[in-house]
Amino acid sequence: MLNTTFSALPGHSQLRRLLNLRSLAVAAQLLTLLTVWKLLDIELAWLPMLVIIATLATLNFFSLLRLKSERPVCNLELFAQSGLDVLALSFLLYFAGGSTNPFVSLYLLPLVIAAATLPARYTWGMAALTTAVSAAAGHRCRDPARPLHLGHGRTHHGLLQLADGVLHSLATQPS
Repeated sequence: MLNTTFSALPGHSQLRRLLNLRSLAVAAQLLTLLTVWKLLDIELAWLPMLVIIATLATLNFFSLLRLKSERPVCNLELFAQSGLDVLALSFLLYFAGGSTNPFVSLYLLPLVIAAATLPARYTWGMAALTTAVSAAAGHRCRDPARPLHLGHGRTHHGLLQLADGVLHSLATQPS
């Protein structure tokens, strides 16, 4: 019965929503990696990327256990959870092309979530964090003059690189 009472508290419900979003993100990340591996045959740093995704899934598991606690979920804890998601995204992007990756626009999600659910100081903190890590991801840009390396020693200069450039341009357009 206590579990039901505490699950109705605002912090608990916000954390539950964050965990649901993270579960969707983990599933989408695994599906994306599977698609890249099976259909596109692009060489990536598979092990570190899978370890990052497994770490997110483990964080979700322990956070679910945390929801059973009677202790209230504070804004700092929600911010820290979102910050870990941002760091995980940053490492995934680092291993998958840096700021040239079209998924770089996903940095906006934690910022929007923080703006909608947390006080202003945490939103500004999330803005600073996402800005810092997206700038750091810029150091891992793939040189557009170099070919995209596909599996089995193949390279592709054409359509895939053009699609990558178009998606990157769309993702970085000012609103």
